[in-house]
Amino acid sequence: MVVEAPGLTSGARAEGVTARLRLRLVVREDGTVGDVTVIVPSGRPALDARAASAARAWRFLPARSDGAPIASAVLVWVSFIAP
Repeated sequence: MVVEAPGLTSGARAEGVTARLRLRLVVREDGTVGDVTVIVPSGRPALDARAASAARAWRFLPARSDGAPIASAVLVWVSFIAP
């Protein structure tokens, strides 16, 4: 998954920064994201915070149990690669 976030890494791009972090997302029954937790930080707190903020706007197809949507947790790796 590639997520564009304008202005996210303007300083980091100039430095050629690459970073990787892991997020735990709680996906609600309606597919929106509830809690977001940084499980494996990138070592750059500003990037971690921006990734968590961006993830809150993501939408998913919810998990289902017996055909009914249920809340679930998802682990996601996020990578920042400077062009």
